[in-house]
Amino acid sequence: MTIKQIVEAYLREHNYEGLCNPFNECGCALDDDFMSCDEPLCDCVPARRTIGDAESDLPGEVLMVPAAKSFAMMAKKGDAS
Repeated sequence: MTIKQIVEAYLREHNYEGLCNPFNECGCALDDDFMSCDEPLCDCVPARRTIGDAESDLPGEVLMVPAAKSFAMMAKKGDAS
């Protein structure tokens, strides 16, 4: 089993949607370009998808954000359960 397979299995088991590196604004989705950099970095964290709002650098774009931040953003908007 490769590192990529281990990470992918963990993320799926815990209902994450991919990875992101909050320090260099990099992100990858499990069902799209997962770990396409072929360099799992120590700064990568579990992530969820969100849509950039008007305050973000990429309004309307699909973004991968740290899972904890994604939940906080949903809670702020009243979408978290």
